[in-house]
Amino acid sequence: MFSIFKSTRKIKFEIDTPRILKYLQVSEAIFEQQFKILNKDYTRGDTNEYIKKPNANWDNPHIRQIQIELLLMLWDNRDALTGERFESGVPVHRHHYRILYISGNHIEFIKFDCRLQAQVPLSAASHAAVGSTTQARRYADRFKEAMEAWFNGEWYVPDWFTYLSDKKAFADHLRSLGFIEPK
Repeated sequence: MFSIFKSTRKIKFEIDTPRILKYLQVSEAIFEQQFKILNKDYTRGDTNEYIKKPNANWDNPHIRQIQIELLLMLWDNRDALTGERFESGVPVHRHHYRILYISGNHIEFIKFDCRLQAQVPLSAASHAAVGSTTQARRYADRFKEAMEAWFNGEWYVPDWFTYLSDKKAFADHLRSLGFIEPK
């Protein structure tokens, strides 16, 4: 077991492979370190690029696969926007939901934040929808609220999921991960 959460409640995923454990201990640590450095010193106009360091390269297919696996574990194999389950073989996009700035019809997401907590799993259609400037801020706020709650070990069932059955199933999923429903 290895916790990716910064919580005293010890919400945990069962990590059964050395490759995922290595990712969490090495790559995620590098992504965290790089985010702290770049976020502290970033000024508008600076390069906003994905992290491409040895052992922490956003474009690496191995890292991509592990991040998607972990995001899908957290999101119960669901599209973060709709709450619908991903069908086998459907491509999953890692979406950076944090917004750097919006200018007119252009939106810039924080690409240099490649940590798990800065991403959500989306289908191609959902990924296109959250990239529109009219919806981006609302979606970013929703995703941020959910991810911050979970990474702090707090109960959170996304209220934007369309179907009550999806919400109930997601609550069951949170219980299985060890989250405690507030009374």
